[in-house]
Amino acid sequence: MPSTLGGKARHESYSSGEGEDPPARDAGVVYESLGSVAVYEEYATDDTGSGKSGVMSAGSLLSASFGLMYGCATGTYHGTAPRPMYTGGGPGTSKHPTAKPVWFSCRIDGAEGDDGFSGYAVGWTSKKTAWLVVARDQKTTRLMMAALHEAAG
Repeated sequence: MPSTLGGKARHESYSSGEGEDPPARDAGVVYESLGSVAVYEEYATDDTGSGKSGVMSAGSLLSASFGLMYGCATGTYHGTAPRPMYTGGGPGTSKHPTAKPVWFSCRIDGAEGDDGFSGYAVGWTSKKTAWLVVARDQKTTRLMMAALHEAAG
């Protein structure tokens, strides 16, 4: 990703998963108030809620990464990811990891700790990876996705 985008400086984060329980591995960039790109990698876990070991799938990571922080504005959710489990929710989860990539987009209406927050989100999975782009509006989200695509080559 570029060092600046829309005049805002890039701030990076990375977690290798070492010493963490569960061993989450993720990375991201934030461009100050402009928006962020986050990437999460699927991992094995002993905490599936059933007491059995399993996998925190890319789809589950996409659902959690969005749903723990944001909410979709009513009627704006689109995509192939499982439908929200409740009005205003983000992508839902499924009992089994999906073999095909999934995606979702929505206008954000509220964030944890800031009910007045609004923005736009696009998220998707690719094999064992989940991607989430959040920005202040749809145009900026597209700008960030174009920068991500260019950075990937």
